[in-house]
Amino acid sequence: MPDHTRLVREHLADGSPLPAIPLIISEPIVMHDRDDLPAVRSERPSQRVRFVWRGATRDPMFVFQNCREPSWERVDVTVERPLEAAFVMERTRHGPGVIPSTMHQWRDLRVFGNGLLERAFWHRRRDVDENNEHARFDSVSVYGYTDCAWLIEGTQSKEHLFTHCRAEGDATGRAGIRSFGSFQWIGGAMSGNAESCFSLGPPCDVVRIEGVGCET
Repeated sequence: MPDHTRLVREHLADGSPLPAIPLIISEPIVMHDRDDLPAVRSERPSQRVRFVWRGATRDPMFVFQNCREPSWERVDVTVERPLEAAFVMERTRHGPGVIPSTMHQWRDLRVFGNGLLERAFWHRRRDVDENNEHARFDSVSVYGYTDCAWLIEGTQSKEHLFTHCRAEGDATGRAGIRSFGSFQWIGGAMSGNAESCFSLGPPCDVVRIEGVGCET
């Protein structure tokens, strides 16, 4: 079985080209302490970068630790084995000189969970609750998750912006977005969530939801 995990790691390290084929990922790819990550995008509007998860159960796929301004565009992720999260963003250290986990940019992404994905995007809080913030999602669609499409943890995970995004649980999902931070959601749609479209926990300051179509 082909495995492109090493090839994708090399691209994320130095910007080397990615071939226009489905890229098979078999273990987590972790990026840490970077403010110069190369963009992941198809240079041709008619093509998309395609990743396929075939790794171990309960692993995440891509992990950003203390990373600033990664940019992903026209990307598909297909889940073929159980997956904890497609993308994890987290702050792991604090103090002078630590790059904040901030300004992650996602545009025109599609995540196909196939009932095997627990969550697609996870702003994760572990020991450090600071500066895991300011993500932007434009026209991002998540399908077939078992918990939620987005999970925002931590009191300092703030000011995330969603425009024209979709969260379709396909009868296996529980919530479109589960948040303990703050965000704005404008337009888009949610459906197929057994619990709710938006599940808001404390403190959830500065939450704005406007013009979204919700069906449960």
